[in-house]
Amino acid sequence: MTLKLSSFLASNSQFSEESGKRLLLYVSFVQCFCQQYHVSYQPDTQLEGLLPLLFRQVPGYAIKEAAVTFDSAMPWELLQGNSQLAVSLSHFQQELVRSCCATPAWLLAQLDDLFEADNILFDVSVTPPTLCTLIARLASLRPARQIVDLCCGTYSLGLRTWRELGSAPGISCLGEDINGYLCSFARLLLFLCGVYDFSIAERDITLPFTEPPGPHTPTIFTADFPFTGNRTRATSKDTPSSRIYADWLMIRALLGRMHPGDRAFVVATKGALVRKNECALRAELVKNDWLDAVIQLPPGLYPDHNLPLELVVFEKARPSSRSGRVFFADMSAFSIPGTRRAKKLSPSGIDQACRAFQSFVCELPFSAVVPKEAIEHAGWSLYPLTYLTQDNLPSRSLRLGDVASITRGLQLAKGSQVCSTPRYLLNIRDLQNGEILFETADQVEVGSVSLEEKYRIQEDDIILTSKGSALKIAIVPPNPPASYLGGNLTRIRVRNDRYSPYLLYEYLISERGQNALNLIQTGTTIRVLGSANLKELNIPDYASSSAVKIGAALKDAAIQHRQEKRKLDEAFARKRESLLSQLTTTKERET
Repeated sequence: MTLKLSSFLASNSQFSEESGKRLLLYVSFVQCFCQQYHVSYQPDTQLEGLLPLLFRQVPGYAIKEAAVTFDSAMPWELLQGNSQLAVSLSHFQQELVRSCCATPAWLLAQLDDLFEADNILFDVSVTPPTLCTLIARLASLRPARQIVDLCCGTYSLGLRTWRELGSAPGISCLGEDINGYLCSFARLLLFLCGVYDFSIAERDITLPFTEPPGPHTPTIFTADFPFTGNRTRATSKDTPSSRIYADWLMIRALLGRMHPGDRAFVVATKGALVRKNECALRAELVKNDWLDAVIQLPPGLYPDHNLPLELVVFEKARPSSRSGRVFFADMSAFSIPGTRRAKKLSPSGIDQACRAFQSFVCELPFSAVVPKEAIEHAGWSLYPLTYLTQDNLPSRSLRLGDVASITRGLQLAKGSQVCSTPRYLLNIRDLQNGEILFETADQVEVGSVSLEEKYRIQEDDIILTSKGSALKIAIVPPNPPASYLGGNLTRIRVRNDRYSPYLLYEYLISERGQNALNLIQTGTTIRVLGSANLKELNIPDYASSSAVKIGAALKDAAIQHRQEKRKLDEAFARKRESLLSQLTTTKERET
């Protein structure tokens, strides 16, 4: 039976999660070195300082320094103060020596197994093993002589790619990370796995990069950038937007290092593919023919977040057979149960993605090959479902901005006076099940005539969330109380002579409408529905006089339904109260 680090951790309570992983991996590195180079040592040999001692004879200053850094990061004080822990670790050493299992393949399997057991290594999120497999297989469809893994962490992604390329001695592995400990770990792992032409640099990849002298080597770039949240940075004058998000700073740094023929495989959030801030940068990508593919990944692959993610493939000087078009695919249905906290990519999904990517074929609804003109028409959105969702609109459609005005709600300053004046300020919580609950809304002071004109709602207005974790929609009933629109809401006010508000409302709450709205939302954890995107939304062409009449009849039916429902609810409440009171009376009589 093969020895597993995760099983040993689980069965020995002496080991805390992070400290236990470090100590067990240290012993594994020692034994892997000794087994490969036929070095023997006594099981009672002091562990502290052993790895630097073993690597003393290995050529190269960087690998010696990595062994020292890795050794100094170990929690040796735990062994000194806990004899039972030291005994458990000694037993693990003896079992490794006895089994002779500490091969490079075993070492890589242990890293995958630790991810499966806990999903996180060294207090940082790692690229899920099945996602590493997908990227490595896609990258290996064409040969390369160099792999550069940016924000490399343990170098598991780059190493998986190297192995898929055949573990050839002529392939060099370069990596960069800002974490010095992870850089040391990556150097040791690469050496022990048989990669001798490697270099790991401790640096911030967004800083200027100096190209090494000499001819360029055909390169595969891999990158699973850390999640940067909503942080933006000011940009240089040559950037179309004054501020861009940190993920795009890293993408631009990567693109700046690519040469013709180089390819890059990058894990990105949906926000990076649709945000307004980087629209011009996405347009530049497509116009320059640097974007090769975008593949939507299933949610839940990472344990620490459930954000929508995509795999983006870049290439400079693409083959003529792919030039001018972009491959989009949707793998969201190809996940299988993994651990309690994360899912896996299914083998069949990986196979299908690789086959369709290599063939560059359209297999709706899984994949599509889209000309750059269609991407421009979609506002340079790179969200795959924009091009994979079948358009079920009638043959004629309208732009929402042509039949309605769109207004973002009032951002009320802190400290604004709250009073009993009947001016309600509606917010997200006041939209429930398609209705507006005025009784739960805050009441605010009337500010000015301009507020009344701009933010006061009226009958037939459609209200929807502009910012939040869930999309809610409601239509204002007749004779609403005086109310303002809150800052996280947006109002659509249809020109009734051109379009029926109730027909628009029915479309927006339908499955087709919800899909259309989802495609124009931006953001990851907090979804944003911008007014500019809403204006460009295509809606069914129901602007004829007959459609307006149907809409009016639909409104009458909706009002009648609401009234009848209210009567039924009130009758039920009275009946319920009466029956429950009888129960109380009966109980009192019995006592």
